[in-house]
Amino acid sequence: MEWEQGLRWRLALAGIAVLAAFGWAAPATPAGFSEGFPDLRVSMTGPAGPIPKGQAATYTTVVTNGGTAAATDSESILSLSSYRVGGERPVPNPYSSAESTQGTCVDSNFDSKFGTYYGKECSLGEIAPGASVTVTSVVEINESMDHNSFISNSEGGLAEVTTLVDSPPVTSGSNKIKLRGLPDACASEDFKLKAKAKGAKKVKATLRGPLNAEGKPLDGGFSRTRSLAKAKGAKLKASIEVAKLEAAYYEVKLAAKYKSKSKQKSSVLFQACP
Repeated sequence: MEWEQGLRWRLALAGIAVLAAFGWAAPATPAGFSEGFPDLRVSMTGPAGPIPKGQAATYTTVVTNGGTAAATDSESILSLSSYRVGGERPVPNPYSSAESTQGTCVDSNFDSKFGTYYGKECSLGEIAPGASVTVTSVVEINESMDHNSFISNSEGGLAEVTTLVDSPPVTSGSNKIKLRGLPDACASEDFKLKAKAKGAKKVKATLRGPLNAEGKPLDGGFSRTRSLAKAKGAKLKASIEVAKLEAAYYEVKLAAKYKSKSKQKSSVLFQACP
């Protein structure tokens, strides 16, 4: 019945009023316990490149507490690190500096079977709800890198920026095979490679990759070789569809056969930065 429901509501309200009159209040939060939780979020900005090898690049990492409680000293430790693109191998010490608007940053290096990893560790101190701390790091770019900013035990505590180096193609092998059509630097769009081996009976081209800057398979992965083009005679044209390649290095291998049954080989290592 509606009148019974209304009566129950009035009695409940009357009971609350009586308790309030006698000084009743909600239980206080026990000492040592927080009324909420911190929620640290990390964002990172920096150049995607490609940029010239050896140039310094600046990265800005912002740590924001979107939670309802302050983040303590032990919760707000930011780690900065760099890895080769496409793998987990370290790069030569790239960090020139790292400065924070709050707290301090120090070197954070460790050895592994792959070599020495270089980075920075920033102790940001207590971060109040709604507050942000900015860390600015300067990095010397000597090869394409993945830069990471990381805070452990935080759902949004990871951010990454990939910066590519503007690498011109590198040719090797026989100088009897002439090449044209190569990009001047990191290949960002499709291009047509032209090869000429004077006096050759046949010329063929294959594509191998993805690779690292040394022309070896990426860490933990493998490279595959596929035919690009074949030509009867001394001239060959091959289309390189960069848009279908991942950001890594690739090798075009060329082989020319002559009527004398002799062979000439050459190759070109280029970087794709689609």
